[in-house]
Amino acid sequence: MMRLFEQYQIQCVLLGTDEQPTLAAAMANLPDWTRTYQDEQSEVWRHRR
Repeated sequence: MMRLFEQYQIQCVLLGTDEQPTLAAAMANLPDWTRTYQDEQSEVWRHRR
């Protein structure tokens, strides 16, 4: 997944935490990504360049 983020220069990701719990957990372990928003249903992550 991260390879695709790099290939397409994805800078912001909106996740439905119920639908994508594995990806949400993985994003939390990536040093170049920061969670900028979180509620009961979603998270927004931004890439630090």
